Amino acid sequence: MSFGNFELKLCREILLIATLFAIIGKEIIPNVEKDLIEMYNHKHYEEEARVTKAQLMREKKINEANNITIPVTVLPDQLSFVMEKDLEDDTVILRYMDYDKFQYLVQKAVLYMPAPIYFLQDTSEGYLIPEVGKYYDSICEHTYEAYIPRLKESGGFIEGFPLSWEKSIDLPKMKARWRQIYKHNIKRFFISCWTERNVDQDNMWRAYIPDSKKRERSVAIKTTIGKLKTALQYCTGMFSIRRIKYVDLDTVKLNSVAEVAQGLWATGRYMLGLKDLCYEDDHEIRVMTDNMMSNTTQWYRGGVMTLLGIKDFDYDAVPDKQAFEAPLDLREFFEEIIVSPTSREDFIQEIQTLLSANDVQNVKIIKSRVNKRRSLL
Repeated sequence: MSFGNFELKLCREILLIATLFAIIGKEIIPNVEKDLIEMYNHKHYEEEARVTKAQLMREKKINEANNITIPVTVLPDQLSFVMEKDLEDDTVILRYMDYDKFQYLVQKAVLYMPAPIYFLQDTSEGYLIPEVGKYYDSICEHTYEAYIPRLKESGGFIEGFPLSWEKSIDLPKMKARWRQIYKHNIKRFFISCWTERNVDQDNMWRAYIPDSKKRERSVAIKTTIGKLKTALQYCTGMFSIRRIKYVDLDTVKLNSVAEVAQGLWATGRYMLGLKDLCYEDDHEIRVMTDNMMSNTTQWYRGGVMTLLGIKDFDYDAVPDKQAFEAPLDLREFFEEIIVSPTSREDFIQEIQTLLSANDVQNVKIIKSRVNKRRSLL
């Protein structure tokens, strides 16, 4: 796999980030800013700086080139959204769920967002496409050739990644380490799946609620991206809202390395935005957040972004949660609630009673038009 000057520059940028958080000992990279060194030395302090100005501006340029609107930084008490520029707030979205899940959403006022590794429908969630694997392997090769010999000559070392100074030993370990970090990251994203449609569809009812008995007591929430963002106003951190791209996962090519060049966390977010062509009818809008980049220290972010990791970081640790429950303000959340086409006539009243009991008022509730009986005359 070959790279042009731009791609190689990005390789070096990622390498720089990796090195700044990993290498101690004699200085081998000139002009390292003092505040970055201090950031490393104080990595365990909660109040340390989010990221340096230089790194932020680098991220901003990459995102603008890739047609993504993203905040420059997210403070612990702020809420920010990462969205494609052509995704409008008035885009209508639907979410199908059985009654128990809907009841939980209403009573708890939360959006339940499981980690993708617990998805049953698609076992390829977060699958690392071959070209991205080759891209990161090439960065490891560049890293080794450009810096490791100089590191050995200077008497330096990489904290958290012992070196034997034998390329045949160390390079495969480097390639294995970044994959280990990637697997760690994928387990810590949380997702809510919606479909971009104005009306409900029979195949969606069956796909999201395969149990026919549960389907009799199920609903489709109809809202808009703007209403969803407003409903999430009590959350903090960063949420990504994007259209899924449907591709052949075995052959898909990167449009630009900028899509994955911001580090392994950004790579995870990109991978979770791809699904195989067989799911194309879903027209999915995906809401994602995580427990890595939001409300955590620079030390943690350094650990999940870099190629080689940092000292005392357990990349095989079991995630501390299987799902994230995002607080929801339900007052203006629902555009409409559609009850299942196979539901009983009294199910609408049951839904209305549930909403009223939880102080959710003035919500339009209708029965699905799927299989609606119509006269031939």
